[in-house]
Amino acid sequence: MKRQTSSNSIRFTEEDLALFSRASGDRNPLHVSPDYARKTAFGRPVVFGILAGLACLSRLRPRSKRVPKEISIQFSNPVFTGISYTVQVQEESSERTLIQLYDGSILLLVVALDFEA
Repeated sequence: MKRQTSSNSIRFTEEDLALFSRASGDRNPLHVSPDYARKTAFGRPVVFGILAGLACLSRLRPRSKRVPKEISIQFSNPVFTGISYTVQVQEESSERTLIQLYDGSILLLVVALDFEA
């Protein structure tokens, strides 16, 4: 299969963090307390990694009768609220897709999906 790439953008809000915190039960102050996060090296709340990964997965095209057999996420840099990030979906083959989240040219995370043949 020819490698195909598509891209679009995504932006997270403080409300996204609050909703995810309530739904997941994750109350880590790095994500939900601006006062706490301000004292860290990040200087502000960081988007939950799994929330960013799930948002990237929402950009995946439906595949009829294709079921993921493995999903992995590599976190390279923090994701913050209020920034428009670029999501690139690269369909490397019918069995493998990569979804990458960028802040300009800086890679933030990669979601790799391997599908059953």
